[in-house]
Amino acid sequence: MNRAPVANTEKLVLEFTGESWMQVAGRDGGTLEQGLMRAGDSRSYDASAVGRVVLGNASVVRVQQAGSIVDTTPYQRANVARFAVSSDGSVTAAE
Repeated sequence: MNRAPVANTEKLVLEFTGESWMQVAGRDGGTLEQGLMRAGDSRSYDASAVGRVVLGNASVVRVQQAGSIVDTTPYQRANVARFAVSSDGSVTAAE
């Protein structure tokens, strides 16, 4: 049975180049995953399931959505990035 490949637009990918902590919350506000990440770790989520993301030591985290790198600088304060994921999968400012 052949399956069609999943489009990149459906995934939010977090790649860690250094030590960081992260929390990913679902649309219902419940925690999907949280914890300490190490250099080389990577996480991928169905963007339609993600509501909010908080990244500690954000400068060592590469965020990808739709196959493109997301600049998290506008969402950072004191090297902690906080952002939301809209219903279409795009990254927006956390409210």
